[in-house]
Amino acid sequence: MTIGWDTARIFHAQIRKIMGMYDLTEVATMALPRINALKDSLPLEGLYSPRVEAPSGIYLSPKNKEVLELYAQGANTTEIAQMLGLERGAVGARRHRIINILGVKTIYQAVQKARSMGIITTAPICWTQ
Repeated sequence: MTIGWDTARIFHAQIRKIMGMYDLTEVATMALPRINALKDSLPLEGLYSPRVEAPSGIYLSPKNKEVLELYAQGANTTEIAQMLGLERGAVGARRHRIINILGVKTIYQAVQKARSMGIITTAPICWTQ
């Protein structure tokens, strides 16, 4: 869809009226100090969670490690979602991420590999495949 010159001019005037300014450079000049002040005032220490590193150099986030440990204890995706207060799809996405990170094909293999690498220390249970 194309718009005519008059429509574009009216649209631009409405944007200027909404913003209360006449130039985008002016908007950026005024917004940048506010953005920097906000960024400097935020506590960044707690925003990034530390990753769990296995001796082999494989990294798992704490939440992925928690999900993996729950699978190792015999919980299924629905049970893990209920325990952690997550959607079932979010747990499934984490399961796929864990499988990809560990380079295996199933969550059972991921649990076995993580246990052998020392990422998780839960006692082995009897898996039925």
